[in-house]
Amino acid sequence: MPAHILFRVGDYEGASNANIEAIKSDDIYIKNNNPQGVYPLMYYNHNINFLSVSRMMEGKYSDAVRNANIIAANVKPMLGQMQMIEGIYTNPLFILFSFGKWDEIISFPEADTSYKLYSSLLHFFRGTAYASKGNVTSAKDEYDKFMLFGKTVTADALIGLTPASVILHIAEDFLGGKIALAEGDTSAALTMFKSAVEEENMVNYDEPPDWYPSVRLTLGAVLYLTGDYPAAESVFRDDLKKYPHNGRGLFGLLECLKAQGNESEAKIVSDEFNNAWKNAEVTLDISGY
Repeated sequence: MPAHILFRVGDYEGASNANIEAIKSDDIYIKNNNPQGVYPLMYYNHNINFLSVSRMMEGKYSDAVRNANIIAANVKPMLGQMQMIEGIYTNPLFILFSFGKWDEIISFPEADTSYKLYSSLLHFFRGTAYASKGNVTSAKDEYDKFMLFGKTVTADALIGLTPASVILHIAEDFLGGKIALAEGDTSAALTMFKSAVEEENMVNYDEPPDWYPSVRLTLGAVLYLTGDYPAAESVFRDDLKKYPHNGRGLFGLLECLKAQGNESEAKIVSDEFNNAWKNAEVTLDISGY
C-alpha cells in the first residue's frame, strides 16, 4: 500500500490520496463480494483510520474528523468483542486533540465505563482540554479519573501495535505537564514533557502512529515560550526527523529561526512550511501546541 511509504517520507497529501483510492477499491470489493471477518472490520477501517490521520497531518480538520467519526461508527458494534477496537475507537478524540478542539472534547459523550482503556483515554483528553483552558480543578479531577481507569487496563491491552501501558504513560506525563503549565510551574511541565518524549520513543512503529501528534511539538513550544529558542529549535528538528515535512514541526522551527534572527534559513523553512500547509484549514499558533 503506497500510503505507508508516502506517509513515511512526509508526503501526507499523497498518503491521503492513496488511502482514498484504497477505500474506493474496498467499497467496490465489499459491495460485490460481501466478505466477512477480519477484512471488512480491520483492513477496510485501517484505510479510513489512516486517511483521518494523514489529513490531520495536512491540517485538513474537516476531512480528518469526518473520517475519524466514520471509523468510530464502523467499529462501535465490535466494542467488547475485541480489546484492540477500543484503541481504534479513540480516533475522533485523537483528531480533536491534534487540532486543539478543547470545547468539543469537553462536550464529548460519556463513555461506557466497561471499556476501561477507552474511558481512561477519554478522561485524559478531557483533562488536557480543561488544563489548556486554564481550568486546573477540572483538569485534576479528570486526571484522577484517567488514572483510576488506567489502573484497570489489562497488561496485554494494545493500541495498534503498542502496549496500552506505553500510551497511558505518555498520557500521564503529558497531562501532568499541561496541569503544571496551567499552574504556572514551567520547570515541572518541562520535566514531564521531556519524560513523555522519552516514552513516545518506545511506541512501536506503525502507520498511522499509535500516538499522535508528536509530544515533541508541545515540548518545543514550551521551550520557545520560555525564550530558550536554541533548545526549542533542536526539538523541532528532531520532530522533523521523525515526521519529515510535517507542517506543525516546520512552523515551530520557523518561529525559532525567526526569534534567533536566522532570516536566511527561515526563508527556506517558510517556503517548505507553506507547501506542507497548503491544504490546511487552520492557522497555527505555537502557544496552542
